[in-house]
Amino acid sequence: MSAEQLSNNGANNQVSDLKVAYKDRIVAFIDILGFSDLIKRSSSGPESLATVSKIVDFVRDILLEQEDIFKTDPFYLHISFISDSIVISTDAPSSADDPQFWHILKLAGGIGLNLLAIGVTCRGSIVTGQIFHHREANFDAVVGPALVEAYELERSVAIYPRIVVDISVRNFLEAYLADQLDHESWREVLKQDLDGEWFINIFHPIFVSVVKHLFCYRGYREDYDILKEAGNSINKGIEKSKQPRIRGKYTWLLSQYRQHTSTHEIPDHKSPPMTISS
Repeated sequence: MSAEQLSNNGANNQVSDLKVAYKDRIVAFIDILGFSDLIKRSSSGPESLATVSKIVDFVRDILLEQEDIFKTDPFYLHISFISDSIVISTDAPSSADDPQFWHILKLAGGIGLNLLAIGVTCRGSIVTGQIFHHREANFDAVVGPALVEAYELERSVAIYPRIVVDISVRNFLEAYLADQLDHESWREVLKQDLDGEWFINIFHPIFVSVVKHLFCYRGYREDYDILKEAGNSINKGIEKSKQPRIRGKYTWLLSQYRQHTSTHEIPDHKSPPMTISS
């Protein structure tokens, strides 16, 4: 190959500049709690290593398999895994009947429930704002004011193992559900806590369905199985927690779990809702 051919070949393969431009999008920031400590224990603890493996497999499933599905769908979600955090974004709804935000709510709630079933908790937030979220082969970038806002909300407001949502996302939900026949049951995907903050109710049947069908590789037979695993994880967390601060987070989860399983019939289950001993 001549020098001229080499030069032309290099010019043809030159990567074009990536222009950063913010767009109004809904952004979910989910932090996997205790992941650093789990990694440290995994070098000498088989149980911790097994949990790390489950988390990595789960995130890989989302990034590789689910993104391929969403790319063929008009409601494509951008997803990035950064250290111990998951960032998801989608275009902000263009009208009241645009269900764009609904996809990100379902995925975020499903992630929260599935992580708990695996044995770890998460904390996060969902906001609306300007962000640049770009993915391509071997590279992704996510920057912008909305990401900073979501991160700060997760750190300062979420507090408990919950995914809080800001008022803009709640407004999208209210506008969308106004035209839904079964809107009352759908409203329960969000709950208001004692401190006034609204958060995703990960035990809602919608998120159970997401775990069972969207993340079906785990092989759950019944919806009840998913909740049972989540309940067992809460029990283990309470039993193993030596620090009052961490134990308090699991106690909060236990309270949410009991509220839901005591007032809602779980679809397609053969056994009665489980009761967790204190």
